[in-house]
Amino acid sequence: MGDERSGPSHAILRSRGAIWRAFEVSDGWITLAVEDAPTFARLSAAVGSPELAERYADDESRAAAIDAIEQRLDELLVAQTAAHWLAALRAQNVPAARVQSFAEVFADPQARANGYIGRTTHPDFGEIDVAGLPILFDRTPVAPPPPARPGADTERILVSVGYGEEEIASLRDDGVI
Repeated sequence: MGDERSGPSHAILRSRGAIWRAFEVSDGWITLAVEDAPTFARLSAAVGSPELAERYADDESRAAAIDAIEQRLDELLVAQTAAHWLAALRAQNVPAARVQSFAEVFADPQARANGYIGRTTHPDFGEIDVAGLPILFDRTPVAPPPPARPGADTERILVSVGYGEEEIASLRDDGVI
């Protein structure tokens, strides 16, 4: 499989008829993880469109019509709030969650408890919150490293896109970088 995307969905799961992506709702976004026919039937009931489950009862028929199904879900889901849909989806045992902003993730006590958020000391900013490491070690916990200083990679990036030393010096002299 190449680097091309098939839209906002998970490319491999989408090709199998799975609904695995974020959807806009009236006050933000939610994610759905619907991989099989029983879960799709529960999703269809939760969004008030049981005919979707009847029309696309198996993985093959969902895969063949995935664009139309996702378009219909886009139309339905945007009409209500995240709280409305999450209550309806949870009542039907459909895996779903609200998409949080960065500020919400960093303020979420569960994200901290799970190690998704860590603290580190930055040489310029002192103690700061950072994204936690994706791998956890039981015996030797590892603190996430501080992020790079602002502008630390500017020269390397400018060189990589074709700027020469004189051009970079001119940008620096002019206060652009």
